Amino acid sequence: MTKLHRFCAVVLCVATLASAATHYEYKSVDVDYNFDEKEESPRSAIMMIPDGTGPNVFTMARTVLDPSLKMRLHIDPHNMRMDSAHHIMMGTIQTHSSTMASNYQDLLDYQTIHANTGDFRLFGQFKDSHMTYKVDRLRELAANDTASREPSLPEMVDIVLSLLRKHEQAKKHGYFLMIVLVWTMQVTPTTPAQWRTKRSLLDHIEQTHNTAILSAADHGAGGLTLGRSGMEYPYPWYPTQLQQQNMSTEAMQERLDEILAMRYWGNKTCKTLLLEIAKTMLTSYTNVTSVTDEAVAKLVTEITTAVDKTRDLYLVLIELDHIISKPAWIDWTTVGHVGTDVNLYCKGPLIFERMCKCVLKNVYLNKLMTMFLGLEHQQELETMKHRNVSVLENPLVAELPPAKTW
Repeated sequence: MTKLHRFCAVVLCVATLASAATHYEYKSVDVDYNFDEKEESPRSAIMMIPDGTGPNVFTMARTVLDPSLKMRLHIDPHNMRMDSAHHIMMGTIQTHSSTMASNYQDLLDYQTIHANTGDFRLFGQFKDSHMTYKVDRLRELAANDTASREPSLPEMVDIVLSLLRKHEQAKKHGYFLMIVLVWTMQVTPTTPAQWRTKRSLLDHIEQTHNTAILSAADHGAGGLTLGRSGMEYPYPWYPTQLQQQNMSTEAMQERLDEILAMRYWGNKTCKTLLLEIAKTMLTSYTNVTSVTDEAVAKLVTEITTAVDKTRDLYLVLIELDHIISKPAWIDWTTVGHVGTDVNLYCKGPLIFERMCKCVLKNVYLNKLMTMFLGLEHQQELETMKHRNVSVLENPLVAELPPAKTW
């Protein structure tokens, strides 16, 4: 009897590359975004879309529109705007018995209805960009403590895992679940939201003993340096300053963008309003009690450039970051990705944990999952069958040569 396995991958992106010799029919998806769902054999799907106007929408189009894998879909953004494609796709999802969740209350309602069956026909889209930072979510929650809000990562994970434990197809055939932990928590892997998510996963595998969890980072970031004074000693740093901040600079930029978008006043008035609102937000929501003349001069320069030329306040956001971080004497160690080794954590059946021993190349991680799930050649076989290529359904039985007479 074949043993079934289930797998959860945390902070891991897996891709299977096609052979360079494979030929695809290319098709530009620029008009028809309808789903060719068959009523007699609907596909189960779980998809949380944090970015509803960017590449994730096109990824969904590529994987959902062509389940036969006969075409490699080419999405041409010049033929159809992303927001238009997104609008059509989200509308057609619901015509195929799928549920759209736009807030935490929608997830709770879906969980209640399907608690006994674990049924999954659920798409969740809660923001038109990345999920809200915790500092902003807590501020909004304090003002409006209801379930009609954006869910946190642990809340989403708890609901999905509870449904998976009841889902008959998942229990029979297994599943693969990818959870990205980092973006809304940023840098540190020790935030309460991350620990709660990991705790939920560990509790889950205690209830499903053939489940394995793999946790790894796709790259290092260098982290923060405590003390930004160069080679001077001692290194002064005041991290408690940052504890007073309860609004991210991205949320500040969103408020400033609203001012910039109002065209019914002149550029001079707009610049004055942007500067005054920026200073007010700094003193109201951060550790900054007063803005220095030097900082004001830099803000004025960046605001002038944004209003008169670029119409983009991103560099104003960067300057707000500097104003907040300088009093705390905290800075980035690096300005991008670093090539250092990252930690790898595995939990599950002993045979899987033994696979994770020693230092491994990151390209080996997908092999770990493939071997554990018993999918070494399954994906290739399924792809060939979808393309009407004859395959052997059963392994070849070696024929022994006729016995020799001596």
